[in-house]
Amino acid sequence: MLEAFDILNDYDSVLAYLRKHRQAFTDSTALVFPNSEGNRDLRWAEKGFPTALADARIEPFRLHDTRHTFASRLAMEGVDLLAIKELGGWKSLAMV
Repeated sequence: MLEAFDILNDYDSVLAYLRKHRQAFTDSTALVFPNSEGNRDLRWAEKGFPTALADARIEPFRLHDTRHTFASRLAMEGVDLLAIKELGGWKSLAMV
């Protein structure tokens, strides 16, 4: 399992992990970051994320901005725009 430090600082490790465990992500209803009981828990987004941004002195930045980073990174890796559209949940290519 990747440590938080890896996720924040080592894009290549994250990409390698996701590629290695690709089969685990075929269920579109599965949670990417479930809590210890396997349920949805957004407390990290309400408390941990803003704290991490403040500690890193990153402003202005919103959690929503990570959605665009996600799509940009996929595009930089050569992922097809239709696939990015589906993965990101956008309704049309114009929104990607």
